[in-house]
Amino acid sequence: TELYELEKPVSSLEQGLVAYYPFNGNAKDESGNGNDLETISGEIGFDNDRFGQSNSTASINKTKLSPINLNGFPKGKDNFTISTWVNMDDRNPKVSAVIFANSKCCNGFQFGFNAFEYTESPNSIGANAENPTPEFYLGESAVFGIPTNQKRTSLPFNKWHHLLINRNGEDVSFYLNSKRIAEGKTDKPIIGDGFILGGRSDQEHLWGGKIDDVRIYNRALSEAEVSELYELE
Repeated sequence: TELYELEKPVSSLEQGLVAYYPFNGNAKDESGNGNDLETISGEIGFDNDRFGQSNSTASINKTKLSPINLNGFPKGKDNFTISTWVNMDDRNPKVSAVIFANSKCCNGFQFGFNAFEYTESPNSIGANAENPTPEFYLGESAVFGIPTNQKRTSLPFNKWHHLLINRNGEDVSFYLNSKRIAEGKTDKPIIGDGFILGGRSDQEHLWGGKIDDVRIYNRALSEAEVSELYELE
């Protein structure tokens, strides 16, 4: 029993996990590291998750959440993985939606979707809020996005999508529903402090919908672990 619990093998998906937010009626960190979230703007509610379980996912509408503590969070040139499930509704801005960022507005550490069309970036022609361009900025430079002529993706409203971004050394990859759809290279560090879910440090590009099972690692998951996590959740 107690001895058995101590001897049980630790899943690789628990290794390096510094924060885990299942949003089961609260915004507590279930990783054991004490990085509970607090609301810094707007209001948080709780709704049915993708399995139909009540009070088991966060419902946000122009809401920003941030950890009270940042024990073990990635910084500088640390490797990291950030994984979450999102379900965006038609309250989503028609321009772009920032999934997470930090205090450095707007490109020190920011991931989101850009719905603008740019004639100088042919892959963004036809972009809109349900067919946006994924973008990630690190160290005040675009790793991928409009500046790199990143291809648009499909992100229909009112459907659940698994998002995962991985940094391993200079390699950064973005997975949508376990498929790698964007990548880039950077030797830049994270610039800025803190961590914000649902937007960035200003009041621009906030979004509405549901967010669930946010995981933050201080290491890069392997390809096999990315697939395993998607299947697990």
